[in-house]
Amino acid sequence: MAKILILDDEPITVDMLSIFVRMTGHEAIGAMSVPQFWSILESEPIDVFLLDLMLPDGNGLQICRHLREQPQWCNTPIMIVSAQFPPMVREAETAGASYYLSKPLRLDALKEALGSVGIPLGSPYRGAFT
Repeated sequence: MAKILILDDEPITVDMLSIFVRMTGHEAIGAMSVPQFWSILESEPIDVFLLDLMLPDGNGLQICRHLREQPQWCNTPIMIVSAQFPPMVREAETAGASYYLSKPLRLDALKEALGSVGIPLGSPYRGAFT
């Protein structure tokens, strides 16, 4: 099971992405601000990052670049998740992102993205509604 850190300033987006991540059999950790994101990284080993582009206290591309400069995160898959139109795929790639996902995100797109960066599907979450 991979540990996936989600950074987005919209609570509903963090909740939805967390549900999708759990449905793929992985653990989701949500951060709603850039300082919270960095704080989580100090104490949690992370296998994949899902970063929003436009944040009130930062920029997903800058965070992506910074992660790529750190030895402990330089090879960790980073997925940009954005509603930006037109999509900033080239900018995300230049910043070091492994994958670009457009909002609204679909579960099948997340599954495909995780597979493309070598994260196999785990055992699906079996919650109260399954």
